[in-house]
This record gives sequence, structure tokens and C-alpha cells, in this order.
Amino acid sequence: MKSKNLIGILIAMTVLITPSYAQLGSQYFDNTNFDNSTITKTELDIVQSEFSDPGILPDSPLYVFKRLGEGLKLLFTFNPESKAKLHLGYAKIRLAEAKSMANQNKTAMAQQSIDEFSKEMDKINSTSGNNSVVRERDAVLDKSSIVLGLVLDKAPDHAKPSIEAALNKSIEKSVEIRLGGKNNEGFNKTLEKEKGRNKEMRSVIRGHLREEELNDSLNRTANTTTSSSQNMTSDIGENHNETEI
Repeated sequence: MKSKNLIGILIAMTVLITPSYAQLGSQYFDNTNFDNSTITKTELDIVQSEFSDPGILPDSPLYVFKRLGEGLKLLFTFNPESKAKLHLGYAKIRLAEAKSMANQNKTAMAQQSIDEFSKEMDKINSTSGNNSVVRERDAVLDKSSIVLGLVLDKAPDHAKPSIEAALNKSIEKSVEIRLGGKNNEGFNKTLEKEKGRNKEMRSVIRGHLREEELNDSLNRTANTTTSSSQNMTSDIGENHNETEI
């Protein structure tokens, strides 16, 4: 009896600490297009915010319970389309985890999350023709190129080859889905074109990030100058009052 109660408590805990993935990478905007190399600052900000909160991270002692909760949800989900949605949600979480780990310079954990992202996407490629799943899958593949580009930009040199390989795999997967398989006559040509487009996009992203860093630096300098001026004015006022006394 006690063991059954313990299992019940464990299941409840794992479900509770498994994050809600519904909003991760799920927003759609009429005036944005993630499928080109001329990514705007607005589009970059959208992706940055959408993949910013994956919940418990791989470096946490509780992470094992998070993954256990995900496994339990899959175990008790029997409808193929519902399973596809779960795999898609978990893929988005892994992508957000990779971004968070890269931001903390924990490259090995970022790489592991990227590998897990690819595995989750593999599990939904052949799934159903549910329009919402297909639409969301394609959107995540588009945005994954941006997120993986951000991770690659922060990675040390020794880690870049494996992350770039994962990025190229994501691009290849996207092309394969859109053309209906690798046997399509234009597959190789389209793949090379997409890889070139992605390199251009990463260059644009780096420009946006450098501009953002410069603006942050200028704002910090302006705030420091303003603070110093206010302190100086305050000191002058105090000295003037002392003189009058």
C-alpha cells in the first residue's frame, strides 16, 4: 500500500514540475517571416523571448524528475497525434534548454540538449497530417535554425563543429520534409541553397546582437554619467548650504 502511495506521489511530482511547453516557439505573427536570410531585429527578439523559459534546466538536481514526468506523459498517451504534439513540445523544450545552457557557457549540456532536440524531431517527422502539428513542426524547424545559430555564436571554438553539424541536420530535415524526401530531384541543390541562406542569416543575427551589445553599453555609460552628475550637483548644493551657515 505504501509503495503504491509513493508511486502516486512520484507521478504527481513529476507531472507538476514538467513545464508547460504550449507557448514555447508557438507564436505566429502576420508580418514576420523566419524562412529567409533577412531576419529583422523584431523576428530575432520574438525567437529570443519564445525560447527563454524551458523550466528546470539540465544542471539542476531536479532535472531527472522533469524528464521522468515527460516519459510518463508519453507512456499514458495513446493517440498518435497527441503523441506527436508531446514530442513537438519536448523538442521545443530541448531547444530552449540548449539556448539557456549556452548563455551560461555550459556547452556540453547545450550540445546534449541539441542532440535530444534532434531525436524528438525525428519522432514526429513521419506523423500524421494533422494541420496544426504540421504547421507547428515547420515553424519550429524554421526557428531552430535561429536558436542553433545563437548557440553556435556563443560556443567556444572546440564545440562549434558538433553544434554546426546539428544545425546542418536541422536544415536538412526541414528541406527533406518540404520536398517529401531525400529522393526528390532537387534535394541536394535546395539543401546547399538553404545552408548558404542560413550562413547569411547568422551573419545578420550577429550584426543585430553586436548592435544590441553596443546599445546596452551606451545606455550603461549614459546612466553612469547621469548618476555622477546628480551626485556632483547634490555635493555642490550641500557645500553651498554649509557656506551660508
